[in-house]
Amino acid sequence: AQRVALARALAAEPEVLLLDEPLSALDIEIRDEVRADLARHVRAFSGVTVVVAHDRDDVSALADEVVVLDRGAVVQRGSLA
Repeated sequence: AQRVALARALAAEPEVLLLDEPLSALDIEIRDEVRADLARHVRAFSGVTVVVAHDRDDVSALADEVVVLDRGAVVQRGSLA
């Protein structure tokens, strides 16, 4: 179901893509594969992507810039490079 939801979101060709914990419901056995596929799609996506994630592996794979929030306030911001 998670893969289908991601495919639907990308197929609609939106200007902004919001991914809220996109891999959290996946089994560990397939999470790495889906993360790699999603990273390729996000890199090819011409719009803006916002990813909400608590998993460092997801952030590393999907983000160019990271904003860390604590109780709604920005406490850290920067690139991963």
